[in-house]
Amino acid sequence: MPLHDPSLKPKWRGAIAQRNSVRSLYFALLMSACGPKTAAPISKESMPILPALEGAIYTLAPTAPRDPVVARIATELPFDEALSGAASSIAIGLSQGQDFDSADLTWACIRAGWPYPLSDMRSIAVEKDAQPHGLLAELALSPFSRIGLVRARGRDQDIWVLLQSEVRLEAAPFPKAFAIDAKIQPPFVAESGVATKLLSPSGALFDLAEDLRLDESGEWLLESYLGETVLLRAALFVEMETPKDALLPYQEPLSQEQDLSAEAATLLSEMHQDFFGTDKGLSREAALDTSARLAMKAWLNSEELPAAHVRFEKLGYVHEPRNELLCTGETIRACLDNLYWSIQLRQALLSEGHEVLGVAAEKTEDGEIMLMLNLAAN
Repeated sequence: MPLHDPSLKPKWRGAIAQRNSVRSLYFALLMSACGPKTAAPISKESMPILPALEGAIYTLAPTAPRDPVVARIATELPFDEALSGAASSIAIGLSQGQDFDSADLTWACIRAGWPYPLSDMRSIAVEKDAQPHGLLAELALSPFSRIGLVRARGRDQDIWVLLQSEVRLEAAPFPKAFAIDAKIQPPFVAESGVATKLLSPSGALFDLAEDLRLDESGEWLLESYLGETVLLRAALFVEMETPKDALLPYQEPLSQEQDLSAEAATLLSEMHQDFFGTDKGLSREAALDTSARLAMKAWLNSEELPAAHVRFEKLGYVHEPRNELLCTGETIRACLDNLYWSIQLRQALLSEGHEVLGVAAEKTEDGEIMLMLNLAAN
């Protein structure tokens, strides 16, 4: 993966990250009808009780389900109300006939106040008040597992959603919103070996080893990790309202006739405009398209290629910022969202100095989309 330049000050949102993951976390609906019964029959037409979609604090909430149907299914599960709030967002959308991808999962967790990484997602549609046979089949729990489990009612069915997360170390609760100049504490003060990074809205990266003053308005990113394992990721909203929706709107799957690279260039340009609150988008340049295609080919064939900055200079792009990025995802949106949610890569994806871009796109053997992006100042 190429190196990246620090970004200039954004005007709308700060970073939310997903380091070490260009692969999407999106699992197909589990529609299996097999598996043992896990609860006794209940009365029909009992309306679901859903946990709150919004959480003001990032915290664990290991309480019993308030929905009696869910409670019977979750008797022996490490149920968590906060994680179930994230599951509520997905279940409500599915019950209304909406689709989703990994970007929706990521945003649902941030919105609900769940900062720990997901390890599994399952969904099943059943008759109203019926048991979700097969939903728990071969569910692999560890001592660190937490489960979010909800059902939402559609017109003719109940939609069940299960989210699983591994909480290897428990962080002290901390708020999602802050006043300007408030201080944030490291979430794992008593744990040795845990590193915590904080990314400011202007793209400055800090080591959060002690209390740090949040002196910029906008969206900050906090990330803690132990070695190469990400323990926690959270967005901090300073002197701003918490957004209701993800930065990237949901995109319908592309038809076979649509040009992947053109769609990616359009979406990235719109993403740039929305992030910085500007009417000026990014212009697509044929020379940068060629550079991106060469980089994509070299990546796929494990070939050597001159460094990105060398290629950029030969093309006449000599000013910073200049960035080359690779991502994969089940959709273009998921691919770009994976970069956006990385504490390192987001600085390279969204820099106020970017003016032009080039894109190369491929579909992998497993059906995912791979993008190679070249971004530069003019």
